Parts: sequence; C-alpha cells; structure tokens
Amino acid sequence: MKKTKKIFIVSIFMTFFMTITGSVAHGSSLDEQNQATVASSGWANANCITFSDDFYLFNSGVTKMQVGQKITVYGEIDFSGDTLPIGQAQIIFSNVDPALAASYDNNLTFDFTNKKGYFSFSIVLLDSIVGPKLFTVKVLDSNPEDKQHLTPYSQTQTIIQDPNDPYLDTKNDDPSDPSEPSDPSDPSDPSEPSEPSEPSEPSEPSEPSE
Repeated sequence: MKKTKKIFIVSIFMTFFMTITGSVAHGSSLDEQNQATVASSGWANANCITFSDDFYLFNSGVTKMQVGQKITVYGEIDFSGDTLPIGQAQIIFSNVDPALAASYDNNLTFDFTNKKGYFSFSIVLLDSIVGPKLFTVKVLDSNPEDKQHLTPYSQTQTIIQDPNDPYLDTKNDDPSDPSEPSDPSDPSDPSEPSEPSEPSEPSEPSEPSE
C-alpha cells in the first residue's frame, strides 16, 4: 500500500513538473517570435531630391524652358533608415500640367552604402504658356502593406517659358492678318492732294441807310 502511494505521488509530481516546463518553453517560444517579428520590421525616410549636372536650376523649384524643348533631368534621392524599406522606393509623377509631358522609365538604382537613389526623366514644354506650370515628383513605398515602412516624399517643380524662346516671336507674327497697302485710287487716301476750292465771290456792299 505504501509503495503504491509513493508511485502515485511521484506520478503527480512529474505531471506537474512537465506542465510547468512546457508552459515556460511555450512562453519563451512566443517571446522569440515576437522579437523576430520586431526585428524583421524596418523603417526609412526619403528626405530630399537633388537635381544634378546641367539641371541644378531645378533645385530652385523654377526652370525656364522653350516650346518643343525636351530635356533629360538626373535626380538623386537622399534616404535615411533601414536598407530593406529603402529598396522598396518607387518614383511616380502626379499633377502634371497638360502643357507639359513627363516621361520616366521606372529605373531607380540604389547605393545602399551611402543610402542614395538615382533616377532620370524627361520633360517637354508642349505649347506656349502664360504663367507657371507645375508637376510633382513623388517617392513612395511600393509595398506599403508589409513590415518595411518608407515615409513618402514629394517635390513640386515649376516650369515657366523662356522669354527668349523664338516660338514667342513666330506666334506674335500673325500671317492670317497681313497689313494691306492702301489703294491709291481710294478718295479717302490722305496721300492724294485735294483739289483747291474755288474762291467765293465778294458780296456787294449794302446801300447806306438814310
């Protein structure tokens, strides 16, 4: 009887020990998973866009262009933060004025060591404009639903027409309304001398009153 009682007590103790051990192990496993989830998340920022080479004037926000002129602009994006979300960056153009045409080949290259991105695009002024015309360059997260988070950035550019644009001269000259020379036979033409008027006859003197 005593032997059976000892076996029963030992069995209860072992069951209790295994339950506690399993709970501790399970808790440790959850902590490791949570830590892994946090560790797999990343954050980064797109801080600014800088235009280089001959197009540094784009950095002022205002650029002069001529009608029909197509220019290729080279841009550099400055990033900060984790590498993975930086690699999810994409470039889009929005709010492009109808007087402008923007073209981008979706080619964005990265320098992860220095946290830089490089891209190029072309812009064309399609017609003569009055006042400034705008377009916006945006840096966005291409996969905003995952755990790699990139803070978006946008930069608006302004295009004005070059006052030295030859197109302005041709548009001001309206060939549909040429000035016609005056007809010499036109009696209203002031270039023809008018005929001298005949002198009026002198009036007869009135008789003096008595």
